[in-house]
This record gives sequence, C-alpha cells and structure tokens, in this order.
Amino acid sequence: MGALSEDVIENIANAAIDFHMDRGQVHNQHIQDKPLLDELRRRQKTFPGGKGEITVRTVFDTESGIEGFEGDDTLSFTNPTPIKTARYPWRMIHCGITMTTQELLHDGISVSDTNGKQTRNHSQRDVVALANALEVKLEDMSEGYAAGMNEMLWADGSQDSKEVPGIKYMIADDPSTGSVGGIDRSEQPMWRNK
Repeated sequence: MGALSEDVIENIANAAIDFHMDRGQVHNQHIQDKPLLDELRRRQKTFPGGKGEITVRTVFDTESGIEGFEGDDTLSFTNPTPIKTARYPWRMIHCGITMTTQELLHDGISVSDTNGKQTRNHSQRDVVALANALEVKLEDMSEGYAAGMNEMLWADGSQDSKEVPGIKYMIADDPSTGSVGGIDRSEQPMWRNK
C-alpha cells in the first residue's frame, strides 16, 4: 500500500478534530498536599477584628509560696503579678483574579450581573468548549490562595511585613534568643520551643 498523498492527509485533517480525553476537565499536575495548612484550617477560629493585635494572656511562674512559722513570727506575703501578654498582629490576606466579559463570551458563558455570581452557559456550548475557563480561573485562584497561605505559614515572617509570621517564627533554631509575641524567650524559658 502506498503512502497517503499530501492532499489526502490535508483533507483528513480538515474533516476531523482531535479527540480530547475528559472533555470539560483540566488535569492539574502541580498541586501538592499541604498538611500544615490543612491542620491549621481544622483548628482555626474566627475573631471579630480589633485595633490591630490578637492578644493571649499567659502565666509562666507561680509567685506565691509557703513558709513555716511559730508564735508571733513575722510572715511575708506575696502580691502575685504573673500575667504576661503575648501580642500578635493580625493581617489581611488577598488573592484575586480578573476575567473579562469577552473571555467569558469566547468560552460560551454569559454573565447576567455585575459580580459574576449569575453565569449561564450558552446552548450547545459543550460542542466547542474543551474546558470551562471560568472554573479553571476560579480553581487557579483557590490553589494560589492555598499555596500562598501554606508558604507563608512555613516562613518566619521576614518574607513580608504585611504577612503573618509562620511556624519558623514560633520554632527557632536557637530557642534561647529572640521574642515571640513580644515575650523575650531568653527571660522566659517556658516560652522556648524544645
């Protein structure tokens, strides 16, 4: 059997389209598990705001003690002042995307309000669309937020003064130096990581 002529090959190419596995789906190859972020999200709490810090009250030492006495011995009394305050600034974190109406229309999607909450697919959109561009962008934003939060939570806070200091801020290579939450670890051995 002879080879196909160039005209025959071009005619076949013009008459057929490629087969796309899993039409409508995109397979992300770069997403990894984020166990620290997952664990912190499970334990997260909300707060109503405040003037700039989240504070935690802590006590490191018992200052009161006992003493023996007889008769009219002069006794000493303690006025305990053990409460210390750790202060952590709270931060606002942003991750946002843009998408034009034209991009949506090219993808066969109409938007019927200004904030993008009400979208609808054009009829027979599935004939031309291989993936939902809006869903892919929203998934990208979600993963970008998760990846950024995960990276931030592993860092020590020196990467950006407007981000939250992470685990390396709390756990130091030399736990006898520096401060955490404004409390000096050299003065408070119980405030040191082990």
